[in-house]
Amino acid sequence: NNIFFSVCKRAMIHVCRNHDSPNASSAYVCCSTPKKLPNACPRILHPTEDIALEVRNAILKEQATAKAAALQTIDGIYSAAYLAANKKIADQLTVLLDQVIDSKSAGNNSEQNMALLQEEFATLKKQKDQLIAEFTKPNKWIEQFGSLQDDFILDKDLVRQLVKRIDVSPEHKYSITLMYQEEKEKLIRFITPYAELT
Repeated sequence: NNIFFSVCKRAMIHVCRNHDSPNASSAYVCCSTPKKLPNACPRILHPTEDIALEVRNAILKEQATAKAAALQTIDGIYSAAYLAANKKIADQLTVLLDQVIDSKSAGNNSEQNMALLQEEFATLKKQKDQLIAEFTKPNKWIEQFGSLQDDFILDKDLVRQLVKRIDVSPEHKYSITLMYQEEKEKLIRFITPYAELT
């Protein structure tokens, strides 16, 4: 249920032909709309072997990326992206601290104003913790799947654990979303703009 056709965005159906024959074939096809209807999807068979190969490649690529990220802080040498993002957060914390001191000096230390500043501190602290966790410890991929060998067997249980969604286009192009990928991309979007500062 995690393989979708990019044209109609619906789940694809698994079909198997000539079960007992040496020429047996397994594929996925979009059957969401009857072929006779004007807006019917193209009835293209996408071989299961092709999809499995793409999934396997995506897992290997993600595993390599995760290992690279986990090795960025060996011997305390941080990546430029980490240092830049960390500096940005530190600068924001300094500004907030100045605001608190100025507010108190001006007598503007109402509960509401202090609560707002406290909330901003908490947000920045959370960003800082997230940044440190990403660059100083192996991420979830390494913790759970770092032991996968390059010649691992791709079975249904592994797919269920690792693959969130597979989108198949009529041109046999595959877009694969892996578990934790979205979480990682959120952090990358946070870090990338500050990498230019170095």
